[in-house]
Parts: sequence; structure tokens; C-alpha cells
Amino acid sequence: MDLGFDVKPGESLGRFRLGMPLVEAIAEVRDDSRKYDRVVVKYMVGNVATVDTVMELVSHRIQLRFDSVTQRLHRIDVLGFGHTTLKYDGKPFSGSRLYEAPTCASVYNLFGPTAPGEYKKKWKLYYLRYPGLTFVFPIPSRFEKLYDAGAEESSTTVPLELPDGQSPPLSKMTIHYGDAGQRNAQLQTSCEVVMAEPGEGIYLEKRKAGLRFGSPTQEVISVLGPPEGVYPKGQTKVTILTRKGSMDKESSGKSSPQDYFYNYFSMGIDILLDGSEHKVKKFILYTNYPCHPNFGHYARCNFRLRPHGAGKRQHKGKGAEGAASGGIAGALAQSREDSVSFLSSWDHFQQVFGQPSGLPIVHDSLSTENPFGKRLYYGYDGVIIEVMENNFLASVCLFVAE
Repeated sequence: MDLGFDVKPGESLGRFRLGMPLVEAIAEVRDDSRKYDRVVVKYMVGNVATVDTVMELVSHRIQLRFDSVTQRLHRIDVLGFGHTTLKYDGKPFSGSRLYEAPTCASVYNLFGPTAPGEYKKKWKLYYLRYPGLTFVFPIPSRFEKLYDAGAEESSTTVPLELPDGQSPPLSKMTIHYGDAGQRNAQLQTSCEVVMAEPGEGIYLEKRKAGLRFGSPTQEVISVLGPPEGVYPKGQTKVTILTRKGSMDKESSGKSSPQDYFYNYFSMGIDILLDGSEHKVKKFILYTNYPCHPNFGHYARCNFRLRPHGAGKRQHKGKGAEGAASGGIAGALAQSREDSVSFLSSWDHFQQVFGQPSGLPIVHDSLSTENPFGKRLYYGYDGVIIEVMENNFLASVCLFVAE
């Protein structure tokens, strides 16, 4: 199938735009599985917090690279041009309907003059750059001296036409931010930092508003907006592990309204509300790592968790002032002596909160159902931590003991 994509330098390729959340890109390919028939997500299990996650549209040789911290799209690589229609300013320059594959000359004629590019001798590749856009062309070894930046007289030569009369074919196109500073600013300002504390609740720095345990549904909606989903809690498979008193209440025949979740998928947050009083009982914050069965269901929650009493932030609902200092830069730090972030390891969590008091609950299943291995749930006072086999945190649940 011939796909058509509009190329916007420094902005987007079709509907995939720089700064796009990973979970949104996943929804895009899921919604049109016929158009994106083969998709592979690549990541490093042991370095999921430091190495980019790559989504590859295999049939079309397009790679979407997402920042390891923010999970926002920061680079788009196109590696195949035979079957994918690419258009700039409404004019196609690649695709099966064109008689010739794109070359340095055809690209230069369409995009216009630019500063001299750079020849990288190690890979025998010539990089032609525009603001937010880079094209790559292979140069035959016998002509490399013409474009080697080491030779002053040839450093301004653009390989529109080689001595043999051919123009180098286009081998790669990259859409990116204009510079590193622009990328960092764009990615970090798009993050909603969530400060969390057991026994207290959560505080959203950008909104300058917070929620406490016991906050009513009206306050939840006022701070976070309407939920993207509402889901009844229902019966879980760990009921046998609950306190006897709770089980006696359920078996006494006295029924009570069912608790329910407000799902905020785009924020990576679930909130459990009491079915009778309609007040907050639990907060669940998700890290959305690709090595988890629920990957792609929630966006990453950019949280920073401190032990109870470590911070004296106020949670007064919408309009609250006095958020913890440090801002986005501080909240995105992987390891801090006094807090745990969404990038922290299980080892670092124990350094901050101490050793767990008991054995974990193990959640496992057949490899055909879950190829990512078991998860361990550790309980602390007011906190339950879900830990994956690679030693990173999958979720944090804040609660108040009944």
C-alpha cells in the first residue's frame, strides 16, 4: 500500500508530529491497522530509562524515536523511498508513482539552496541539512575527495552531480527539532510533573493544584478535568489476601455501592473513588515502560514520590500555591536522595523508603499470555510498588489504610 505523508521540516511527517506522546502514536497505528500493517517497538530491557524507544513502521521503513525520559517523539527517520509517497509543499518527491527515485539533485531543486553539507568519511555519507530536516546521500569511494571537509577547496561542494553524471540517491531523511536546545525545551515544557506523597495525595506543578485523600469527585474534575474513562473496581483475584474483617463484611449480606476508577489515560493516572461517598481512596501512577503488559494503555506519569512528611507542600485543590521547588528539571532527575521518580530503580526506591517489611505478592502468567515475566508487588505504609523483572518500577499506588 502506497502511503502519503506531508513533510514539514522541524514539525511532522503526516500525522506523526514532533513532541507527540508515545501512547498517542500507538493509538494512531492501532486505529488504522490496515495502513500500518507491521509495527515493531524496539527498546533495551536493561536500559529502558536511558535509551530511546523506537517504533518502526516496518513495511514503510519509517522509524519514530521517542525520548527515553519524556516518551515524546523527538526524531523521525525515513529509510525507504520506493513505496512511500512523500510530499513537500504539495509536491511529491518520493513514491512508486514517480519514474525516478529521489536524488541529491531532485531534493535540492525542491527544497532550495542551503548551507554546504558535511561529508562523513567514516561512513562515506554526505549530510545535506535544512532547518529541522536532514538528507543523507552515499558517496562512492572514488569521489570522496571531492566532498571531504578536510580539503578547504572542496568543503563548499554539494554533490548535485557526480563526475560520472549521476546524482547520489537519497538513502535517509530525518525530521528533527532545529537544535538541541529547542528539543529539550519543547520536550520538558510538555511534561506535567506530579508530586506525590503517601498519606497526603498528589500535586500538579504546572496546574498549581492538588488532590488529597478524601477529595470529592467535583474537586477531581475541577483539577484534572473530566475522566477519559470510568471503570468499576469489581472483584479482584487477591480478595483472599484481604483482612478478615473486610471479608466478613462482604459475607454478611450487606451490599454497598461499588467503588469505581476515574481513568486519566493521557496523564498516566487512575483514581479510585468510594462508591458511597464519592471521595478519593487511591491514586495509581504508571510509568508506561515497553516491557510491561499494559504498555501503551496509559501515558507516562512524570511523578516524583517522597516519603510521608518529607515535604510540607500544601494540597488545597485548584489554585493551591507553594509547590515543591525544583520544577521540571528536578522532577525529571533519575535519582535523588530524598525522592523517587518515574525513572528510579527498585534499588533506589529502597534507599529512599527502606527495606520492605515482608515478602512481595507475585503476579505471573504463561509466557504465551505475558512474555515480559513476573511482576512483584511490595507493600509499604500507604504505598504499593509494582516492580518488573528488569528492576524498574511499573506503577505506584498510594492509599490510606482503612
